[in-house]
Amino acid sequence: IESNAGRQWIAIDAEMHVGPVLIVETATLDFGLFEADGQRSLDLVVRNAGRQVLSGQAVSRAAWLRVSPSSFRCPPGETIALRATADAGKLPHGPQRLEQAIAIDSDGGQAQVAAQAWRTVPELDLGATHIDLGSLAAGAVTERYLLVGNTGDGVLMGGIRSLLPWVRVFPEEIRCQPGELVQCTVTIDTAGLADGVLEAPRALRVQTNGGVATLSLRAQISAPLVVVE
Repeated sequence: IESNAGRQWIAIDAEMHVGPVLIVETATLDFGLFEADGQRSLDLVVRNAGRQVLSGQAVSRAAWLRVSPSSFRCPPGETIALRATADAGKLPHGPQRLEQAIAIDSDGGQAQVAAQAWRTVPELDLGATHIDLGSLAAGAVTERYLLVGNTGDGVLMGGIRSLLPWVRVFPEEIRCQPGELVQCTVTIDTAGLADGVLEAPRALRVQTNGGVATLSLRAQISAPLVVVE
């Protein structure tokens, strides 16, 4: 600085990036909630803040996550988008979050990228797979209740089908939230059934996205006594 009062020098320190500089603009990949098997992709944005071409590799550390392309080159001052894809079919049970899900190694630096996803899984729970009707009078119509539970963390959906002509179930379609129960009514019409013990190893079929089960049934059919005078 020059003035009529004299001259003064001021020192300036500056750091110049002459090589490539890695900047990862995506800190976390949030794939959200999966309610069924499938894949979902997000962009992983990488920027080169340096003055030379940036070269590197991106490697996934999670079995349910992959990055494409795994190798990249980025011109100075530019950004590129890598494709990160989550596979719901490979996700473990429960919410998943990995702080170092993707490792990026380049000639301009290293970085870690977090990833999170949750594959909800319903789970069918009937409590028991056998219905014992006890003693029934021939020709009578009786009802029993079947409780369908969901012990998973996803919505349970499916149907119940009777495998016997004298057994009906309502409702036939079920939808059960996690941790809840759905009550179904099983109606048995014993008209035309023979007297004695009746055992059906396959009476009801429950088929859902959280499992499949077959229920057996047992009943003692008692025909009315005929009195001849």
